[in-house]
Amino acid sequence: MGVPVSDATHAHVHALINGAVPEDYDLDFKRELYGRNDGAKRALSGDVAAMANTSGGLIILGLDEDEHGDATAAPEAELSDNEKRRMLQTVAAGVSPAPQLDVITRPGTDPARGFYLLAVPRSNQGPHADLNNDSLRFPRRNGSTTVYLSQPEVRAAWRPSKLNCSPTLIPRLRSSPSSRSSRTWGRDDDRHGSHEDVSGADSRTQPIDRQRQRNQLAARAGGHGTADRRRSRPAQKSTWLACHLHATGAGAFAAIVDRTDRGDSTQAGIGDPPP
Repeated sequence: MGVPVSDATHAHVHALINGAVPEDYDLDFKRELYGRNDGAKRALSGDVAAMANTSGGLIILGLDEDEHGDATAAPEAELSDNEKRRMLQTVAAGVSPAPQLDVITRPGTDPARGFYLLAVPRSNQGPHADLNNDSLRFPRRNGSTTVYLSQPEVRAAWRPSKLNCSPTLIPRLRSSPSSRSSRTWGRDDDRHGSHEDVSGADSRTQPIDRQRQRNQLAARAGGHGTADRRRSRPAQKSTWLACHLHATGAGAFAAIVDRTDRGDSTQAGIGDPPP
């Protein structure tokens, strides 16, 4: 349109017809509003997810196209705040993780009718999946059409944006005494073991010595050190530690913990049946 989406007017959208502007990977035309049935909701979610997974783009509601995908007519659509909220809610419920979406209205001479501009910025939180019954589909734009990523393509799309485990990270953690006890990966004999989960994240694990297990888990579970172990629940043995780090700064820590004799402790342990 020649202007930022936020500055686009009704006249800018209408000018697409005069120029016979075609649809593209970042531009999609819809003659009518998305319906309220499940199929229409999935179509809206899929169109938005495809834009977010590619390079972002604009979906214009109320603009018709011909068989070649060129803008040809402007039947426009009925504008309302309720419809705007409905589309935002549909995408939030139907796409995971939910992408950023701006729904902009551009009324014409009749303030109740005009165009909806669904502006989807390119996402760095992808790939985004549209929820199709009990399955996940990962769409992207291929020219003016939508295709779906295969499992290897999903993994390839996920790794660069999510994983932040640089080659220098492990040596840095190994050299830090404060980090070594709780955030170190690899085996004690310096042979790094790793595996990939279904989403493509890289997990590195390390068995640790028993005394360090007791000190760590006692401190984490009850806020007590080794000296206070008798006043807290007895220490449990962790056989493996695992950690995920993500580019967003988030992460997760997990430990496999064995059951031990808890003495007179009244606290339930891992694996206990419900009381």
